[in-house]
Amino acid sequence: MSPDESYLSMIEAVPPTPSISAIPRLTLHTRFHIDFDWWERQGREYSVYLRSHLCEEHRCDFVSYEDGDDNLLDWVHPRTAQVLRLDKLQYTLRNHCAQQPEFFTKRTTMVDAVFRQFI
Repeated sequence: MSPDESYLSMIEAVPPTPSISAIPRLTLHTRFHIDFDWWERQGREYSVYLRSHLCEEHRCDFVSYEDGDDNLLDWVHPRTAQVLRLDKLQYTLRNHCAQQPEFFTKRTTMVDAVFRQFI
């Protein structure tokens, strides 16, 4: 087998990357997701738990944070272009705090690590 033939066989062995339209959208039946309504059903506020995951830089920005339409913004998903209403706290957590190297540490609890992975 020539080098060109072996290269071509390697290319054919790699499965094709799924197109964006082949990626399923999340629904209530999605197997793993964060159920923010759980906090409401338990009489708790998820924003308190979300704030505990903020980086030092943003903790002071959300000290007096309250849920409401005033704290929602339109966000466009970068791959699907789907427009979602996203909470400013969630947006900050996903787009800044989750990108920090100290978001996952050796001291992060298992529950927090799983939650942070889904964020």
